[in-house]
Amino acid sequence: MRRAGYAIAGPVLVVLAHHAAVIPHEYAHSFMAWALGYKSDPLVIDWGGRSAVAGRLL
Repeated sequence: MRRAGYAIAGPVLVVLAHHAAVIPHEYAHSFMAWALGYKSDPLVIDWGGRSAVAGRLL
């Protein structure tokens, strides 16, 4: 029973850790673009569209 919990919790924690790393990273890009005058609002993130590969997979 304990292994099943690890099997479920492991991937969930990996996804959460990934988001915890990506979101500040993207905001760092946004704030740098704002500081250099490329963006008017650093809190608006343009996440872009789907890539050609992700569009076929998802």
